[in-house]
Amino acid sequence: MNDFVLGEGNKWVRSPQNVTGLDHEVPYLITEYAGHMYPTKRRDCETWQIEHVMRHLKVLDGSRANPNISGSIAWCLFDYNTHQDFGSGDKICYHGISDAFRMPKFAAYVYASQQSPSQKVVLKPVTYWTRGERPEAKALPIVILTNCDCIEMSMPTGEVKRFYPDRSLFAHLAHPPVIIDEWNLGDFPIGDWGYAWADLHFKGIINGETVKEVSLAASPIPTTLSVDVHKHSLTSQQGDSTRVAIEVLDQNNNLLPYFGEVLTVSSSTNLTVIGPNLIALEGGVASFWVKAETAGKGHLIIESQTFGTRTVTIDVTHATDEQLEVHNG
Repeated sequence: MNDFVLGEGNKWVRSPQNVTGLDHEVPYLITEYAGHMYPTKRRDCETWQIEHVMRHLKVLDGSRANPNISGSIAWCLFDYNTHQDFGSGDKICYHGISDAFRMPKFAAYVYASQQSPSQKVVLKPVTYWTRGERPEAKALPIVILTNCDCIEMSMPTGEVKRFYPDRSLFAHLAHPPVIIDEWNLGDFPIGDWGYAWADLHFKGIINGETVKEVSLAASPIPTTLSVDVHKHSLTSQQGDSTRVAIEVLDQNNNLLPYFGEVLTVSSSTNLTVIGPNLIALEGGVASFWVKAETAGKGHLIIESQTFGTRTVTIDVTHATDEQLEVHNG
């Protein structure tokens, strides 16, 4: 059963028996939740992003609280194109925890943080860390999605404090988020008026050891134009293609969500850029696809007013006779 009850009061998920109408419990699956109840764009403000994150956390926790709920499936993984009767006026449904080009929003780290740290350590503060982004220029709460035992936060003044996963609010998650607020902050000086806006540094601690570190700059500066090509080798005459993801990062390798430059993209003749050649950054990210045409060494050229020109090489190899036969049917 789809369950979109969150937002209708204090319930996070429906009671399965309330839905089934049976006088006994049966295995039950939540087949959709979230989605259209709180569509979130990559470029949305920090306050909206936090609420998006919290809704996914609440349904996950609520579904795990009942042993007769066998699972919960979020709607949905990616934003997608739609029609005029749905979506946000641009004919896109922003229901995903990642955008349409598979670039994660903050909410994607809700799910990443539930894996074992032996697979991957996750430490993701849900903040752009800028004074004035939130109403009343507040800094709190800071939600940190993590699978660490605890988080150590330090200020440039040398002051250090530890914070632990919020198991009082999210008792059923394998790895609840760390939530830093006025209740556990005490007199630790973070973001208050009268204090300078300062850098923050987080350490993820597991079994007493530091396993991951994240720094947030008080004054972020555009530092890196990161270009990630999913595949550097393509096959000719097959419609073979690859995704190219561009991120603008600050001096601590964090996204700059409001860096609004337009990039120019072009390629050598044996490659085709799918879509426009002028691409605007959205939430610090721009993505597109490149298709292979004829064999040879291909070049992808990305031009930025701030970062200059970047050239990426993609090798296009000849298709084998067997590949051509399959492609041509």
